[in-house]
Order: sequence, then structure tokens, then C-alpha cells
Amino acid sequence: MTTKLTLSMDERVIERAREIAKSSGKSISQMVSDYFLLLDHPDVGAIPISSKLQALVGIGCSEAGGQSDVADYHDHLQERYR
Repeated sequence: MTTKLTLSMDERVIERAREIAKSSGKSISQMVSDYFLLLDHPDVGAIPISSKLQALVGIGCSEAGGQSDVADYHDHLQERYR
């Protein structure tokens, strides 16, 4: 069963995601799903992943190891787009 999820992202990120999705023949939803499935893979360290995907690893967790919150996300965006 699939459930709809709404994400809020910077417009530049969304446009880039659309470009990548189009060139890969996947939907943005499928790319996001693939990312989270990759994180759960038991051999995640042994799977070669692109530098672009590697840059995303860990942005879903706060430094304390708990759940991210809006402030963490804003901090991430400010740091990334300096």
C-alpha cells in the first residue's frame, strides 16, 4: 500500500530533482523511496553510491541522534546554500 507524503523543499532543489528524475526515468517519489530503502540495506557500506547521494546521508537526523525538527532542517539549508 502506498500513502501520499508531502515534502517542502527549496525551489532549486525541486527543479534539480525533476531534472534527475526525468533523466533517470523515475519519479521523484521513487527516488525518495529508493533513498530510504538504501539506508535500511544491511550492506549499505558496501554499496557504491554517487557523491550526490552521499551528500544527503544523515540530513534526516539531528546531531543528537534523535528526530529532526524544523530548526535542524533550516540549519541544514542555510549551511548547504551559503
